Amino acid sequence: MRQKSTFVKVAMLLLIPLFAYQIPHANAAPQLSVGDWWSVQGNDQTSASGTGTMAGSFLEKENYTVRFVVTDMSNDTITILQHSDSTFVCNASDQWSCSNSKGSYSVDRQYTIALSDLVLTKLTVNGNSSTYQVGYHTWIIQDPSLLATSETATYLWCTPNSDGTACFDSDMQATVSTTQVILKGVSEKGYVLTYSGPALGQFKNGQGIWSLGTGTDMPQYDSMYGIWIGATYNAAAKGIGTGGNWTDGYVEHDYFNDSSLTFTPASVTTASSMTSTSTTSSSVGNPLTSIPGFPIESILLGVILAFVVLIVKRSKTVGN
Repeated sequence: MRQKSTFVKVAMLLLIPLFAYQIPHANAAPQLSVGDWWSVQGNDQTSASGTGTMAGSFLEKENYTVRFVVTDMSNDTITILQHSDSTFVCNASDQWSCSNSKGSYSVDRQYTIALSDLVLTKLTVNGNSSTYQVGYHTWIIQDPSLLATSETATYLWCTPNSDGTACFDSDMQATVSTTQVILKGVSEKGYVLTYSGPALGQFKNGQGIWSLGTGTDMPQYDSMYGIWIGATYNAAAKGIGTGGNWTDGYVEHDYFNDSSLTFTPASVTTASSMTSTSTTSSSVGNPLTSIPGFPIESILLGVILAFVVLIVKRSKTVGN
């Protein structure tokens, strides 16, 4: 019996490194490294027209390029710098006006994201700390393994408050579907998240009450890294002013541009009917899970367990 106990302890010690190896991968971390980057091009249009004291029209068009760079990674977080360069033109009539008829500007946003659940833990805008979206699921990256097995995914949305004076961030559940995307000339499977809900419009009246309507967002993510590669957003709203009303709209289109990442061809398959509420995955970011249906950790675990059984049987024989 003493010999049996010793062998079992040794075998269990052999198991400890295996589980210790798995722990760093038990998170939603995509397979990204410091220095990786990707860029997206886009355009948006903001429009409005009204009657009475809100008579006239407003139209602003914007074009931009957004570049994301992984600047830091630790066991717990990933930091991504988003640099945006934008140009715009604006036209307005009657009671409406543009702050500038045309112009350009740049913005740097640095996101620190928890790898365990992809929640934004820190944000700086042009070097200044901000609480915007902090504490909620980031929109920049998703866990591709969860998108592959779920009908819904956590998605950030700004929900209007009851009096229409502001909106508050909320983690909602968006519908997941698949699509075919072209990334650096490679045809790959992508995921589309779709969410529609109440949304504030683009303008507010003299009392600080915004126009209110509905928005539909459809961001896209690639299936290898889970990075944001584009989106389509549409919103329409109505506002009430003193002596006049207005309607406004917002349309945005974003497209993948370029990247330092390597993409592998993949075809769209029938979406799974499974629904997962988990925000963690043990296979994401693990280069060893490459045997279809048989993760390498499971194979190693089976071998070691078989070794334990063999040792126990042999020790029983010796002890008897």
